[in-house]
Amino acid sequence: MVHAVLRFIHDHGSCSDLEHVNEVINAHGGSARLRDEVLRHAERCPVTAESFGHELALARYSPAQPATHAFLATAQLDAVWIHDGILDARDYKTGSRRTLRVADDPRAWVQAWVLGSIAQQKGLRLQLRYEHLAAEIDEDPEFWELDEEELNATEDRLRYEIIKIRETDSWAGVNEPTACQFCRYRSICPDSAAPGEATWLEIQPATSSAQ
Repeated sequence: MVHAVLRFIHDHGSCSDLEHVNEVINAHGGSARLRDEVLRHAERCPVTAESFGHELALARYSPAQPATHAFLATAQLDAVWIHDGILDARDYKTGSRRTLRVADDPRAWVQAWVLGSIAQQKGLRLQLRYEHLAAEIDEDPEFWELDEEELNATEDRLRYEIIKIRETDSWAGVNEPTACQFCRYRSICPDSAAPGEATWLEIQPATSSAQ
């Protein structure tokens, strides 16, 4: 819920406006944990920055090259800001900390590659941050600021991973109900513990009528 609440707070005001924040939190149940997470974000929010968007779903296409097939990468970003010559992408985290550096997380590689072309078009440096909002997490992972050389290295790293994926002959699903029920590929996965029905349209053959 905190992701949607933070988006609403920023779309309709500022997280530095305590009256506005309290009004939104109370409208969403007003739990102590939600209030604490929002206030922890406010301590790190670039309040005067220009908002590029919240809860963004972005994609970037790469045409085929001699060593790799064409591929499409998608990334989810909770908030993206523009300030001080930086395209500042934030990923809000409410669970445990899994990495000490954003640069070591493969999910961040995809985010960086998808956002890299946008940063270059705008003449901005790209920076990725993980904001841990839970009170039990004392320190965020080290943020990742990429120059052109590191962006190119990240693209090479992704291409290497794609080659490995395409060379894999078989895949085994996790077969775990909690994970499978939210998977968008469960309708075509033979190992799914929560198989779903395909949702695409079926074209029925035309029936001939006697003249």
